Amino acid sequence: MKLINNQVGVTELAAQQLFNDPGIRASNASDAPKILAAAQQMASISRRLVTTDSYDLPAASGNMPSWATEAGPDGVMNTGDDFTTVTGGHPLAQATIVDLLHYRVFLTQRLKDIAANNWPLPLTNGRNATVRNETDIIFNGDANSVRLMFTFASKPRTQPLDPNM
Repeated sequence: MKLINNQVGVTELAAQQLFNDPGIRASNASDAPKILAAAQQMASISRRLVTTDSYDLPAASGNMPSWATEAGPDGVMNTGDDFTTVTGGHPLAQATIVDLLHYRVFLTQRLKDIAANNWPLPLTNGRNATVRNETDIIFNGDANSVRLMFTFASKPRTQPLDPNM
């Protein structure tokens, strides 16, 4: 209805073209259904062209680093050191930068634990769980900061950054 009231001339023209009738007038009550149909047609075209903005953490593009493998460092799935298990269910193919950071922290902590405790390879599920718990303590304190940083960086800026901040 707003389109009919605010854009009378445009709506009349659309109705005339739609029904191939140059005599259609918005002021004529008998033409009201045709005017309404034209307005609805115009509104539906505009709605389809509307897009929405959404923001998500940036996904890593290009080749994954060689240390990021789906099966983990031992090459065997479901031993507790595979990428999906360590990152809380996120598969490598859909990894965000935060997931890659999380997995890298896990791998580093795993190497430290192997050296400090003289653990034999491959690690058992229990020892991998120990490393995951340590990684979560190390990483999760900083993960929210990392997520906020990337979320902020992915949003469009409305003002220039202050260099003195």
